[in-house]
Amino acid sequence: MHCSGLDFAELLAMKIVVDVFIEAGCMGVMELVLESNSRVVLNWIVNPIARPRVWWETFLKLDRAARLVGKLSFYHIERVDNSMEALLAKEGANRTEIFKAWW
Repeated sequence: MHCSGLDFAELLAMKIVVDVFIEAGCMGVMELVLESNSRVVLNWIVNPIARPRVWWETFLKLDRAARLVGKLSFYHIERVDNSMEALLAKEGANRTEIFKAWW
């Protein structure tokens, strides 16, 4: 199985979104819908056996947070050729600290 930095960046982005949703106090108030253009990452989320072991701890954290949210759905959206998105995902994966903000 091939695991790319973009896949890990997508996984981390999902984890951060779930964390922000929880921190904002939205649990039980509304459903969280996560859209991804990565069929690979979505497959990992629904099929734990397919998950790369190198990122196992991140998957466990996402699973725990997802259980707290309760109403959580994942959907695949088609990839649009967006080089800026890819660049930002790569840069985000290489950061030593994660910045989160919501208004």
